[in-house]
Amino acid sequence: MVVLLIVAIGLAAMMAAGDPVLDFYVERADHAFESRDPVATGVTYSFRAHTFFKHVSRNGEINRIDSAVIEYYYSWGKLDSALAISGDADRFDDLDLSYPNVFAAEYQHNLFPNDTGGTEMGIGFDTDSDDDARPVGLALIDRDRYHLLWMYLSYPNKKGFRRFSRSLRFVEHEGRVFPDSLWVVAARDGVLFSEHYRIEVGITNITIGP
Repeated sequence: MVVLLIVAIGLAAMMAAGDPVLDFYVERADHAFESRDPVATGVTYSFRAHTFFKHVSRNGEINRIDSAVIEYYYSWGKLDSALAISGDADRFDDLDLSYPNVFAAEYQHNLFPNDTGGTEMGIGFDTDSDDDARPVGLALIDRDRYHLLWMYLSYPNKKGFRRFSRSLRFVEHEGRVFPDSLWVVAARDGVLFSEHYRIEVGITNITIGP
């Protein structure tokens, strides 16, 4: 009994102390996000987004595609203006190109199992409540430089949607880390019918400065 009690106390202490490896990478990734994200650092920049809105039928077939090419301009890390180059830009007025700092302390983190030891390292992030509106998912970071490579976001409580997820791929440009691709998969119920769609965005022509 005494031995079991000592073991139980030891395990509790280890759990309270947390995982030092996980804590190390989360802390480094948080710092990399805050120091290299163009929005967090208040950078002035622009990019071109090639966007496709794909309407998906119930049997999974794409039955219509809307597209647009739009230039986005950010001043001091905030969206300043958008200029439509071609296509139906109004279809993408509410397109969200932002992404959260999933390494912040408000999230619960875990190391992704079956780590291969390669360049990409997975860190899972979750909330402490089933009713939380924030996304949960997985982030892949550069193991040696700690900045984002991929981010997979699931929104279990997004209002008005039966299913909503976003995936982003990142690229480094002049010391900052930008998304260069975005995928959205969603399903929402309307008054008379449900809507299923996918959005695919490719980002090019990233320019930092005035």
